[in-house]
Amino acid sequence: MTGAARERRDRGAVTGAARAWLRAGLVGLALVEFTVGAWQALLPASFYNDIDWVARYPPFNDHLMRDLGGLNLALGVVLAGAALVLERRFVVTALLAFLMYSSSHVLFHATHTEHFTRAEATVQVLTLGVGVLIPLALLLLARRASDPAPDG
Repeated sequence: MTGAARERRDRGAVTGAARAWLRAGLVGLALVEFTVGAWQALLPASFYNDIDWVARYPPFNDHLMRDLGGLNLALGVVLAGAALVLERRFVVTALLAFLMYSSSHVLFHATHTEHFTRAEATVQVLTLGVGVLIPLALLLLARRASDPAPDG
């Protein structure tokens, strides 16, 4: 095997692993969005009352909670579509959309800590920060993964 062929094979192995992690990450994000979105859209009062972090930001608004649920479901569809197709432009667009959402979400909570102790606020911001780190990591993987041939 020539050096160039070995290099292409090695790059393909990395790309294959990157694609597998990328697909798994997109599916994971989509499942979270489907779960949260369905809960918000179908049982908005339960979502508001049963999650302490949410209930501390009154007042409850059924309309806005249901709309947020619909938007989370829509984001889940985009992430699932990107996982299914795994075409780089689609993947990057879906991850940037999720990153925009998660960044604004963590920024809000980082700047509205008055309802929480310092420890609670820290845990909350660090936990929500994972929603920023995951799409960033997946975007790095997307740079390494080439556009695949359709699965089949």
